[in-house]
Amino acid sequence: MIRELKELGFNEYESRVYITLIKNGTQTGSQLSKLSKVPQSKIYETLYKLHEKNFVNIFNTSPKKFKATNPETALRFLFKLKRKKLDELENEIKLSLPAVKKDKTTDELIYAYKGFERALEIFINNCNNSKKTIKFMFTFEVMPHSFLKALKRAINKGVEVKLIATKNKSEQIARINTTQKLGIKVRYYPVKELRLGIFDSQMATQTLVNRKNTKDRTVVDIRSKGLSKSLEHYFNHIWEKAEIM
Repeated sequence: MIRELKELGFNEYESRVYITLIKNGTQTGSQLSKLSKVPQSKIYETLYKLHEKNFVNIFNTSPKKFKATNPETALRFLFKLKRKKLDELENEIKLSLPAVKKDKTTDELIYAYKGFERALEIFINNCNNSKKTIKFMFTFEVMPHSFLKALKRAINKGVEVKLIATKNKSEQIARINTTQKLGIKVRYYPVKELRLGIFDSQMATQTLVNRKNTKDRTVVDIRSKGLSKSLEHYFNHIWEKAEIM
């Protein structure tokens, strides 16, 4: 069940605490820390986050006690909230698309390229041309040295770089640590199979990967300011919820 909760946006501590509450009923923070093996320093922060998501009820006793909200009720609320956010994103994208379609001579174009090397070339080129911001959301399953060098060059120019890791297994953690040593901000949020890049709010990329062969990929190169801003709005929304690494 932890995997399913993570796909819904829970981090590791939130997943463990919520499952522990379901299994053991009402508990104090100290009891929960021992049962869930979540550090005492993190238990109350985790509980209040779950409370904000309507997954935990708080009783103002002394000491405070915590009880899991009925899972069906909590999940119904969460799904409703996520559908609302997706509807908002869909409407924003729909509003952006007519501007691309109306003018046949517009510079706002969308291209698709196939192959790992071509995708890497586009990423590096976009990084080299960025002047203000670079934002990526991907799995950290692959981190070519040439890509890291491009990000480092951007940082040296004063470009703000933000990366969201959508996986955090041991091999990803090693690459994340290497990236952070370059001064790059990294957060974690489990968005399944979504790989985005946004550059200066002007350009964007979305990468589609063959699960059986990660080298087999297609990158959609988006030269549309409106669509890029919509994707950036989604990225910023996830960034605020993501776990600081």
